[in-house]
Amino acid sequence: MTPFWLADPLSPVQGPGIDERAGVPGRYLPGMAHQDPATIVARMQADLTVAMKARDRAAVTALRTGMAAIANAEAPPAATASAAVAGQLVEHARLELTSADVDRILRHEIDDRRDTIATIEQHDRIEEADALRSEIGVLERYIS
Repeated sequence: MTPFWLADPLSPVQGPGIDERAGVPGRYLPGMAHQDPATIVARMQADLTVAMKARDRAAVTALRTGMAAIANAEAPPAATASAAVAGQLVEHARLELTSADVDRILRHEIDDRRDTIATIEQHDRIEEADALRSEIGVLERYIS
């Protein structure tokens, strides 16, 4: 199965900073290495929609876990909540992440998958290792 981002060179996956002339989504134009974190997450969300329609399980898993890791990092520490609101649903201001923070989070997700691959290959679970390699390929498109 062809990965969704290679199936159609003019797919909506191509967004700001993508070299559309190359026909390869995820290839950045010079000077676009440090994108706004909101732009990165928006690209991931748009790519998730395309991956879901294409039924690309590896891409969907990678994008969902990557976006969840970013969302978790934006959450304020629990210690900042006052005792009066503990145990209640209250909106808190999200932390502002930099592009370096998002890059670090995604690199951690990639490293975690590489560690898992090393472990599961010892047990001859090649198919799971290949699925994780596909996820790594998806996540690598969003790091600078």
